[in-house]
Amino acid sequence: MNVVAALCHRFPEAALVARRFLDKSSKRAAETKPRKGHAFDPTKLVQYLHETVGAPRDVAQVTVGQFSHGQSNPTFTVRWGEKAVVVRKQPGGKLLKGAHDVGREFQFASHLGNQGVPTPHALALCDDTDILGTRFWVYDYVDGRHFRDPYLERASIDERPLLYKSAARAAATLHAAAPPPKLVEALGGPPKAGYLARQVKTWTRQYQGADEKLGVTTDARVADHADRLRSACEDHATDVGGDVDLLSVAHGDFRCDNLIYDEDGSVRAILDWELATLGHPLADVAYLCMPYEIPPFVAGPLSGFRGLNLDKHGVPPLEDLVGAYADALRSKERGADVAALCKAGLPHFDLFSSVGYFRIASICRGVYSRAKMGTASSA
Repeated sequence: MNVVAALCHRFPEAALVARRFLDKSSKRAAETKPRKGHAFDPTKLVQYLHETVGAPRDVAQVTVGQFSHGQSNPTFTVRWGEKAVVVRKQPGGKLLKGAHDVGREFQFASHLGNQGVPTPHALALCDDTDILGTRFWVYDYVDGRHFRDPYLERASIDERPLLYKSAARAAATLHAAAPPPKLVEALGGPPKAGYLARQVKTWTRQYQGADEKLGVTTDARVADHADRLRSACEDHATDVGGDVDLLSVAHGDFRCDNLIYDEDGSVRAILDWELATLGHPLADVAYLCMPYEIPPFVAGPLSGFRGLNLDKHGVPPLEDLVGAYADALRSKERGADVAALCKAGLPHFDLFSSVGYFRIASICRGVYSRAKMGTASSA
């Protein structure tokens, strides 16, 4: 643990104050002009949008911006008149196998939106790399409130418990929705058993791929940790599923900064579907609960509540957050089956959390490698 991390762990309230000061002093807007490394000639894009979603043919009538938040797929707004759409593309350069799959995002948003899951309204998927250099998909802009970190700083303390619980309810809605047959088919059919072990295998490959791009050998300690974690997942593969035979969608990155909220505190849209798969719902629940175990850090996206007075900051107790998820399941058609699946995995909750932490480590390694090459979304 370095000095900054040690101080954050020792003085969590001071770390949060420093973080708040840095966030305010940075004055970063939600949208910027397309940044260096991501800028493009909008002519071909505007022509494509004219043909697919009715945008003006004249580039001068269109404004293109780029979201300042996010480290994965570069994401742009295209506005004309009172209309706005979002264009989300793969980054340039050599991509790791299976990473930045905008086609996957399009499939989940398209199919789950019809199942009552709050997703952006998907409009088009474009495989023509001559337009933006990579594949991209287009969806309707979702107007609403967006929070960049788990503290929900721009919300009042009184309304934060509602926002956290709304996130849990949105997760329950997602997990209780039956994946449509066309979505299952688009994903290659029902997955093999052993969701957690497959996740560890995937993120080990991604970590090693990022190191290869950096021209370094993966640290032996990382490889050893991955091997032991994967073995533990394989040992408990049957336990976490119990006797429940249920296909459910796991978002893979379910957290507050991937949500758009309405003014009434409900979730209008779940964003960033590139890691979604058919998997275990408890993985998303564990991921949503991670900030309770992570101390505040002065900067960066990985920060949490550990050591803070939760009530002072409007953070509901962990049991209340999980309770909101369980309560929401009770009103869903498949809620009892999802609850049974979660109950089977609950004794191994730490295993789900461990896989989540390993995923974060691999993602951070990938962001670092892309930043070195200038292709990270927020680079």
